[in-house]
Amino acid sequence: MCDNDFKRNQLSVVLYCFCSNSANAHLRVLRRIRSKISSSHKNQYVAIINDLLAYDERNEAQRGHDLWGSADMYDFYFEVAKKGLYYTSPVSRTKSLSILSQLAQRSLRPMFELLPSIKKMVGVPSWELQGQLLILSNCALHELCNDKTKLSNEDQSEDVRMIA
Repeated sequence: MCDNDFKRNQLSVVLYCFCSNSANAHLRVLRRIRSKISSSHKNQYVAIINDLLAYDERNEAQRGHDLWGSADMYDFYFEVAKKGLYYTSPVSRTKSLSILSQLAQRSLRPMFELLPSIKKMVGVPSWELQGQLLILSNCALHELCNDKTKLSNEDQSEDVRMIA
C-alpha cells in the first residue's frame, strides 16, 4: 500500500471511514497506522495523516460530528506535523505545513514554538512548500485577527457593564 501514492491515500481514507465516529476510535486507528508505517515510511506516513485530517474536517462539517472534544486529536496531529517539519523531503514538510494550516483554525498558540523552523523554510526552492507557507500564514493571520476582534468585543462589553 505504501508504494503507490494515489492508492495509499485513497485506501487509507476508505479504511478510516469504517471506524466508529468517535474521537477515541479515530485515535486508535491513527495510532495503529503510526505503529505500522511511521518508522519505515516516514514520508508516506505524513501524507496519509494529512489526508485523514482533511477527511476529519470534511466529515465534521458535513455531519456535525465533533471529534475535537478532547485535546488528544489535536495533539496527535500536531505531533505528526511537528516531526514532519524536520524531514528532509520537501513533500513531507509541505504536508506537515498543510496539517498545521488545518490545525490553525482550532488553536494557533502551540504553533508559536515552531516559528523558527518554519522561518527556515522561506528560502527553500519548492513552489509547493512556498504555497503552503502562504496558506499557513493566511490561516494564522485570520485567526490572529479573530482573536483581536474577540478581545476588543470583550473589552467593549466590559466597558458597557462598568457604565451600567
